[in-house]
Amino acid sequence: MPNSHRSVSLLLVVLCCLLFCQVVESLHRRVINGEDAEAGLAPYQVSLQIGGWHFCGGSIVTPFWVLSAAHCLLNHLPSILVGVTDLSKEFEGKRYNAEYMIPHCRYDPNVHADDVGLIRTSEAIKYGEFVKPITIDWRPVPPGSKLLTTGWGAISYVELSKESSPVEEYPQKLQKIIMTAISLEECQQYYSSDGTDGTNGVDVGGLCAFFAGGTCSGDSGGPLVLKDRLVGVVSYGLACGDNIPDVFASMWMYYDFIQTITRDCLYQECVCREAMIFPHDKLYSESSKEDYFQSGKTTSNSKRKSVNRRRVLA
Repeated sequence: MPNSHRSVSLLLVVLCCLLFCQVVESLHRRVINGEDAEAGLAPYQVSLQIGGWHFCGGSIVTPFWVLSAAHCLLNHLPSILVGVTDLSKEFEGKRYNAEYMIPHCRYDPNVHADDVGLIRTSEAIKYGEFVKPITIDWRPVPPGSKLLTTGWGAISYVELSKESSPVEEYPQKLQKIIMTAISLEECQQYYSSDGTDGTNGVDVGGLCAFFAGGTCSGDSGGPLVLKDRLVGVVSYGLACGDNIPDVFASMWMYYDFIQTITRDCLYQECVCREAMIFPHDKLYSESSKEDYFQSGKTTSNSKRKSVNRRRVLA
């Protein structure tokens, strides 16, 4: 009997080791592969927080306005932490309160297209060495461009089971990665248009970029940058760390919306009222926006096709 007990104990130890190894192996496969960002690399980067906890990123675009993702702006007014790369050193930065938030008027939490919005701060953000605005680029991003994205999103992600929430590890230090832009047509090959992967593809409002890792929970709303100009806002992806492009809200698509809100809503809370409404047959061509506006049809009342995409980023 003692030998039997010893054999059972040994078997349990072996099984536990195997399980632990599988979890560790899975965890490392999901590491997002970012690097610590040096101080001052992204002085426009902010941390949106509730109760002192980071949940989304954002970018300073004027002294009173922070740009983020619409899905980050649906609940409580966040506080806005600026001027830090290490969240454990909050004293090095400054915290601002939000006066009001304006998500894109066409954003639907059940659809997740038009995933962009703005936060108006209660006081002007004071600029300095580590706090600066970023210029928004209205031009389309050529495929192959090298893009910088930063954030405090999860650096590891593992699903232990389909029934439980994933295990995620979050950094204190701002992370950076260099991604490569791909064309809309190429990106659409990764995202199913028939809904089998939880999406209906990627429309013209999306900008796709690839990296062997990529963005994850907590990176949402953060910046995508080309040559020190903001070209995208972190929106969604199929899963963290998979070899599938991430989707960003394209500044080329939403530049007019952003300029309108920052101009007209500085001194009074208002709603989005100058959305770009596209005919259904214009949504899936990268050249459609330029052609559409050159044709002088910006007052079209055509409704935009609903896109039922699965959100996995926080």
